Amino acid sequence: MYKIIRNLNLVPSPTQGWDSPTPPLSTEITEGDDIERIRRIRNELGKMEYDKLSDKKTLETPISTGACGPVVLTVGSSYILSVSLYAGKMSHNLCGLQVEAKKASQVLLQGLAGKYKDNCGCEMPYAFDPPPTGPQTRNQCRNSPPGCSYQSLCSRDGYGRCKWQGC
Repeated sequence: MYKIIRNLNLVPSPTQGWDSPTPPLSTEITEGDDIERIRRIRNELGKMEYDKLSDKKTLETPISTGACGPVVLTVGSSYILSVSLYAGKMSHNLCGLQVEAKKASQVLLQGLAGKYKDNCGCEMPYAFDPPPTGPQTRNQCRNSPPGCSYQSLCSRDGYGRCKWQGC
């Protein structure tokens, strides 16, 4: 996400610039400074978890469709994946995010770069919940309309209402 935010210029640059060897000072409070702080913390925490991995080259995936599998990846392609770390191993399944990087939509890339945080108050139905009843509130996206893909985004529109975007 850091590279997406940085390379697409989605927020202003940090006071000391991107990837500075010096951490942002407490008086440096731009969005870019906050992104730098988050990157540093994530790298520290991620490195601790990564260092615990017994196998750093293997990604476990299920073989059964009942366990959100099988996962099929093309050799030589790059992917955006959601990965879990458990018991010293990395795992991924089709219930998580899996998009070939070159096919990722702008909506998805912008969401991963930070737009999703703007929509934390938006409520989406779970796939197996009964359909909601009553009037739709400003914070509900309800079931996605026909034509929406898994790369669509439940986000606030220009009026502050939660709606499906990218359909």
